[in-house]
Amino acid sequence: MTSDQPLVIDPNRPLVETVLGITPALYRQIGFFLENPATAGGIVRVRDNQLVAMSQASAMHMMNSHTPQSALNYKREDFWHLPDLENFNQEWQQALQPDGSNSLEFSYLSCNPLIGRERDEEGDWKRYHQRYKLIQCPITQELYHVSNTLGSELARRPVSV
Repeated sequence: MTSDQPLVIDPNRPLVETVLGITPALYRQIGFFLENPATAGGIVRVRDNQLVAMSQASAMHMMNSHTPQSALNYKREDFWHLPDLENFNQEWQQALQPDGSNSLEFSYLSCNPLIGRERDEEGDWKRYHQRYKLIQCPITQELYHVSNTLGSELARRPVSV
């Protein structure tokens, strides 16, 4: 679409869905990140652990090693410490409701996927503290994790990677 093309606002097919592929279930979460640009967080599609959106604060945090767009190419398996990911998957499945009515706080180790899991220099690993909600799109039934970062600190490479 260019500026000289007419724009048809169709409530049955909103522009944000058409252009960005974002479902109505995520509008409120995206709106929150737009209204709170200093809040770090993101949205991950559950079926494939794909990061689909991130806040401006998260994007700026990643600028030292990624462009925001390249960061959206990663899946959790690419940067989470795998035992932490296994524990998270067990916990969220027991604790979270798909209507976003409750939340789960979880901490995990993360590596820089550009460097890999084997290196252990300062800054290669971090521990993130997140709050998660589960959102289900009523149209597609797709599940998403919406996260807010509560904090992070540098960490040492775990013994088992």
